[in-house]
Amino acid sequence: TGVQTCALPIFNAPAWSGLLQDPQTLRALGLSVWTGLLSTALAVLLAAWVLSTTVGRSATQTHRLTRWLAPMLAVPHAAFAIGLVALLAPSGWIVRGLSPWATGLDVPPPWTTTQDPWGLGLMAVLVCKEVPFLLWAALAYLQRPDVARRLQQEMRLVHTLGYSAHAAWWRVGWPQLLPRLTAPLLAVLAYGLTVVDMALVIGPAAPPTLAVLAWQWLLDADPALNARGAGAAWTLAALVGLFALAL
Repeated sequence: TGVQTCALPIFNAPAWSGLLQDPQTLRALGLSVWTGLLSTALAVLLAAWVLSTTVGRSATQTHRLTRWLAPMLAVPHAAFAIGLVALLAPSGWIVRGLSPWATGLDVPPPWTTTQDPWGLGLMAVLVCKEVPFLLWAALAYLQRPDVARRLQQEMRLVHTLGYSAHAAWWRVGWPQLLPRLTAPLLAVLAYGLTVVDMALVIGPAAPPTLAVLAWQWLLDADPALNARGAGAAWTLAALVGLFALAL
C-alpha cells in the first residue's frame, strides 16, 4: 500500500543509502532549499511593500487591493506557470511580438529564460502566486474592526512625531503584523519546498528539485527507486518540520 511504501525508508537502510549516493540528491535538495527560502523571503518583502503603500492611506486603495487579489488567487498555480512560460520562453509571446522588427531575430534566441538550472523561473512564479496569498492573509487580519481602529490610532500618533505614512507603517504596522503571519508564511514555505507541478512546467530540470525527484521515483516500478522516492519525501517533510519549529 501507499502507506507501507512511504514508511519503508525509515526502517530500510538500503533506501537511505541509495538516496544519499544518487548524484542528483544533494543538488536537488539544495535547489529545493534555495528556491523555497528565497521565493518566500521575496514574497514577504514584496507583500510588506505593497501594504506599506496602501494600509493607512485610504479605504479606497485598500478596497482596490482586495478586489485585485480575487482573480490572482483564483488562477491555479500550474496554469499560471504555463502562462508565464508562454510569455517568457525564447519562442514566447514577448519575443514573437518584438521580432524581427525590434530584436532582429528570425529564430528563437538561446536564452535560458525557462528550465534554468538556478530555479529563477520557478522562484518568479512562486513569488507572483504567493504575494497575493500573503496580502489576503494580512488584510484579513488588518481589516478586523478592533485591529483597524487600533492601528489607525497608532499610525496617527506616529504621524504627530513627524514620521511619514510610509515610515509609520514600517515602525508600527509591520512589526505587529509579521508575528500574525506565521501560519501563512509556513504554508508558503512548505509549498515552495515541495511544489511539483510548477517545477515540472518551468524548471529547473537537470537536476530538478527534490520534490520532483521524489515524485518521479515514487512513480517508478522499481521497488528500490520507489523506496528512494519515499525517502526523499520523508526528507522534505523533515525539512518542513524543522522550519516550522524555527518559525
